[in-house]
Order: sequence, then structure tokens, then C-alpha cells
Amino acid sequence: MKLERSTRMLSNLRNDIEWFKNNPDISYLDSGATSLKPKPVIDFINYYCNHLCTNPHNDDSSFAHQAHLVIEDTKNKIAKLLNSDPSSIAFTPGATYSLNAIVNFLKPFLKDNDEIILTNGEHTSNLLPWFDLVNELKAYCNINIKIEYVEIDIHSDNIKNFLDKINKNTKVICFANEFNLIGCQIDAIKLSNEVKKINPNIFICVDATQFIVHHKIDLKDSNIDFLSCSAHKMLGPTGIGALYINKKFIEKLKPHIVGGGMNFEVKRNYYSLIEGVTKFEAGTPNVMGIYGWNKALDYYLNSDLEKECARIYQLKKYLDQNLTTVNDVIIFNSNIEAFNTIFAYKGIFSQDLANYLGTKKIIVRSGLSCAKLANEILKTDHVVRASFHFYTNKEDLDKLISAIKNFKKEDILNGLL
Repeated sequence: MKLERSTRMLSNLRNDIEWFKNNPDISYLDSGATSLKPKPVIDFINYYCNHLCTNPHNDDSSFAHQAHLVIEDTKNKIAKLLNSDPSSIAFTPGATYSLNAIVNFLKPFLKDNDEIILTNGEHTSNLLPWFDLVNELKAYCNINIKIEYVEIDIHSDNIKNFLDKINKNTKVICFANEFNLIGCQIDAIKLSNEVKKINPNIFICVDATQFIVHHKIDLKDSNIDFLSCSAHKMLGPTGIGALYINKKFIEKLKPHIVGGGMNFEVKRNYYSLIEGVTKFEAGTPNVMGIYGWNKALDYYLNSDLEKECARIYQLKKYLDQNLTTVNDVIIFNSNIEAFNTIFAYKGIFSQDLANYLGTKKIIVRSGLSCAKLANEILKTDHVVRASFHFYTNKEDLDKLISAIKNFKKEDILNGLL
């Protein structure tokens, strides 16, 4: 099969997604959790299953080798989006796995009294692995590691907040450069540069799961050491993600998962590793996921992301302006450029409001969307999140606006009848 670059564009994205044809009366506003999938993504997965279905570790024939070529091509596309070298990118089952891998990679580098800086806006995938690390080192190695938190300000760039936390014990800074709930962004390149000026030995880890959905990022010559992302947020399948590892660390890190495909030599009591990021990719990869992601990436590489983002930012502004006119509605992340709006209705539990919107065929998310410390930022324990993608249009938001404007408190009983 000859690999050809698709000319699919984000501007035509809605026409390429058959979900809308199958659900013409539903407004999908939960893209921050999982994006809808264009037909070319699904078709390429089906192509692999129906025409190839070979293991990419099989290089014994040109037929079997085709899957390997698509895997390489997909890494090249990810590298282009990140302006990095493909040899710095490892496939993983997703961003959660990648973040856990980072924690395990860095475990041998930590010593007593070291400090890790996180934020109170993080997804639990970037909290719990660090909690476990601290507890494990204390229990089994008598090493005391401390976690410090940057308090996120929605309307600030937060760079100074990070720099003020750094001291002689700081060893790791790990943060999302776009927060999945509150929606604000952190300039990861700028922050990493400033941190390395203070201490070049601090590890910089970025959870780019939300940011990479809407933006390219330039990792060439950057001071970012690790970066994670997931395909299913960016039009691709679930169960596949990527981990960028700065080249200067690749040979120093030990894989935390071992098995087939990543070893060079195996003896009775000894094995050696393949060089490069392949040593972090034990076992048969999610080939179907990689095939799907391959086609999803074409939308990003062939489009003007800044132009498409500007359109979505205008839609958010439109939604916020309309919701502001509704008595008892509170918007928590207004006046920022974000791919979501988080709001609440005074006196109404967010899950009840989300359930009401569901009866109006509007799909949103309630609670804190796994950002379990964000209640400190928002001063509330639950919100409704309406999150967008490049396929979101004004009609989707008009339907939400109408439902909120017509909402009566007794409507929350509808889902119980």
C-alpha cells in the first residue's frame, strides 16, 4: 500500500463525521472528554483489519511490513506536529499511561528531601502517580519526597507562580499546559526556559493532552524533558497515545514494562535492550489505534490551527455572553480563550442540570471532570462543563442556550419520573 498524505481539512470536519448523520438531533458538547471520529479515521482502522491484520514485528515479507510502515509514518506526523524528532516519540496506551511512565522513569533520580511541583488544576492522572511515588519511596526506601502546589489563577499566565515555588530542593515540575476543566493555558516553552535558567537539572514534564488537541507545539531546542498526549481527544481512537522523551534522557532511562519487541539479546539470566525509544514499547502495539491516529493527524497537519482556534474562541465568547443574561447562572471561566465553558445554576446540583440537558439531547459533563483539586480554584465542588472541538458550531450552542434559558427548577425531576 502506498502511503499518501490526506488533504482532509478541519474546516470541513463536520461533514466527515458520520456521527452527526446518525444523531442529527443531538448536540455533542463533551469533546473535552473524547472527540468524535471522522470517517477516514474509521475507514483506515477497517482497512488494517480487513486487508492486513499483521503484527508490525513481522518483517519477513513486504506484505507484513506494511503495518510497520504506517507506524513509522504516524510517528513522523506526530513529530511534525510537535516539531520534534520521531526518534524521541514512543507510543503508549494513552496520556495516563505516559504520565505513570514518567513517574517511574524519574524514581531512580529522586533523593531524600527532593520536591515535586504540581498544580491544583491537574487531572487526577497527573496527581495520583506522584502520590503513589511519594508513599512508595517513604515506605520502602525511607526517602522523603515533598509535593508542592502552584495555585492556579485562571486569568494569569501563572509563570511567576511557578518560579516563586522553586527552591534548592526542587527536582521535578509537572503540569498541564491546558487544563481540562478550567480551560486556561500555560506557556510550556516559556516556563521551561525560565525554570532551566534557575536550575538546569530540574525535570520539566508536560501533560499536553488538552493543548495538543488545538495547537502545535515547538519542542525543537526546547527545555521540555517529557510530554504526553492521547489520540482520542484529537479525532483519533481510544487506547493510543504518545510520550515525547528528550533525547538526552533516552539511553539513561530504564523501561518499566519489559517483554517482546524491546530486547536485543536474551540469555538464561540476562537480557539487553534495543537502543532508542523502542525499548519503551514492549509488546504488540495498538496497531488499529495507530492506523486511526494516522488519519486523524492529517486534519491537524493540513489546517490553519490558529484560524480554527479563533473561530472556536468566538463561539465560546458567544455562549458566555448569552449565558450571562440568565439569572442564577454563574460562569467560572469567562473572559479567557478556551475550548470549554464551565458554569453552574444557583441552587441546582450540576449532575441534575446535566441530566436535564440530556433530556434535551445536549451532551455535557458534570462534576469536576477528574480535576479533583480544582474546587480550590473555583470555590465550588461541582460545575457543568460544555466542551468544544473544531466540529462544534453555533447551532450546538444555541440549543444549549435555549435549554438553559427555558430551564425551571422543577425540570430536574423529569429524569426521575
